[in-house]
Amino acid sequence: MYIVFLVFGKDYINYQQALFSMFTFLSQMKEEDKIIVLTDHPDYFNIIKDRIIISKLNESTLTEWKGDHQFFWRIKIKALQLIAKQWNDKPFLYLDADTFLFEDFNSIKTKLSQGYNLMHLNEGKLSELQSKTEKLMWHQLKNTSHGSINIDSNTCMWNAGAIAVSNDRVEVLQLALDICDSMCMQQVTPRLIEQLAFSIALQTNNKLEAIDNCVGHYWGNKKQWNEKISEFFSYNLMTSLSINEQIKKTTTIKFNAIPVIIKVPNTRLRLIKKVTHWFPNKYQTFIRKE
Repeated sequence: MYIVFLVFGKDYINYQQALFSMFTFLSQMKEEDKIIVLTDHPDYFNIIKDRIIISKLNESTLTEWKGDHQFFWRIKIKALQLIAKQWNDKPFLYLDADTFLFEDFNSIKTKLSQGYNLMHLNEGKLSELQSKTEKLMWHQLKNTSHGSINIDSNTCMWNAGAIAVSNDRVEVLQLALDICDSMCMQQVTPRLIEQLAFSIALQTNNKLEAIDNCVGHYWGNKKQWNEKISEFFSYNLMTSLSINEQIKKTTTIKFNAIPVIIKVPNTRLRLIKKVTHWFPNKYQTFIRKE
């Protein structure tokens, strides 16, 4: 199996997250398993460059992948199309950087061999979801057709932090792209378009399953996980742990000790913003250098 990551841009935190996720997979991977990284900063992965396959991206490719409507996350669909075309000898599992493996992933291979498509988890029917973005999307999309697929009250939104397509990968990913472009053309609120496009395309054959039983996705608590991961790498650096020792160390982590999602009340966020505005920092002292 290919384990695929797409990491680009200037924020080093994304690369740190991806490295940590790779380490959790390297602790379990067999000889036939490979990690592929699509990135515009391959130097950030020098620490394990002899253990992964790097496909370098450039700015013109990323811009082209955004398409006519310059939708940022269309890049994700195009990246998976590239994987399906160039590395088609094995199934692949795509992962967002903010993920980790916490259980045996042989179950993923088994499900793919049985013809199932996979995404991280089913978040529920779009018609019943409660965030402002999801409510707006349902209002815009109900009973419309995209990629020849009708969106109705039973259409589900799946989390796209992990994606794997078992059969007909080229066709399924093209369907996801067509749905995405159709929604962009309709000017649907953009934040979750790519996620819903994958959800619709992968569940058309009624064989879409979740893999949150072995893959964690901390999109809803990045602050604490970023702190944990920074601590992990800082300790490894200061104690001069070898790469093998660092990879092995991930098997001792208590992944259930930190929540992957925390819902912070909007009132608290608004109060913090107001208090910060009312009581700004008064003094800043810098060193003097002649």
